[in-house]
Amino acid sequence: MITETQRTERRRFIGSSDIAALFTGPDGKSLDPFKTAADVWATKVFDFDESTASPSMKTGIRWEPYIIGWAAEQLGVEVETDPDRLRFVCELHPLFASNLDGYAVINGEHVIIEAKKTRMAAEWGEPGTDQIPYRVILQVHVQMLCTGWDHAYVAAMIQGEECLYEVTRDERIIAAIIRRGEEFWNENVYPKVPPADCEPADLDILKRIRRIPETYADIDTELVTAWETAKANRLEAEKAETTAFAEVLMAVGDAEGVMLPDGREFTYFKQRGADKVDMKRLKTEWPDVYAAISKPNEYRVARIRTVN
Repeated sequence: MITETQRTERRRFIGSSDIAALFTGPDGKSLDPFKTAADVWATKVFDFDESTASPSMKTGIRWEPYIIGWAAEQLGVEVETDPDRLRFVCELHPLFASNLDGYAVINGEHVIIEAKKTRMAAEWGEPGTDQIPYRVILQVHVQMLCTGWDHAYVAAMIQGEECLYEVTRDERIIAAIIRRGEEFWNENVYPKVPPADCEPADLDILKRIRRIPETYADIDTELVTAWETAKANRLEAEKAETTAFAEVLMAVGDAEGVMLPDGREFTYFKQRGADKVDMKRLKTEWPDVYAAISKPNEYRVARIRTVN
């Protein structure tokens, strides 16, 4: 795990976890299925409110020590995992920085150890090879760029099975990373210009931008109009869905389902959800408990209003 200081410093650099999002495949989509170039751009340009790790990130963090330990056993080495010793900034290209999961010394050579946990088995090839996802290839090459080292082992827990892969430095990949990273920084991050012709940023990321009170942006207002129109269309569609659903239930009467001509069936069964808590009663009858478990719930709401 990286420290909070290291997390803050990430804004100043392109990190190994950023790089795959800056590259696209033949379909024009990010090589990182979890974020886009626009996501990376936003995290470099703006300050953000605190966020919590996603469930998948929390799972990876929990499993990382075990995976690193397993790799150490397979390689017969001690692995350095002290966060203060895992931070590297490239000397020749200081735009790039990396926080390693670990490293070891094998036959007098420093070797990167990267840990992964995934259920996406189809992306991974035969253990012992370098047949790993492109995004991981790019990630460990940023790590090799920053450390100056030539080899990396990727220890992966794939659907519950431990696998070990080996990646050797490829200068062509290093050159492509430097070229793309510097282009992105100079054309997008430094002038604060969003990357064009890429997938949109994750809405959850954009919502977390720390906003400056009582400020207004100068943008193409057609963007606001397009959002207003899309919202109106959504509300109209939801209204039509509600009406259609009411007509279905009226026709079904007191039955629980309907057989459809194509062999499918429509059902309206009971389903057990999460238990509900009577918050009003809890606050009234057990105020100390309510105070202990409650926390402020502030959020922003997008509206269009008339200015007097």
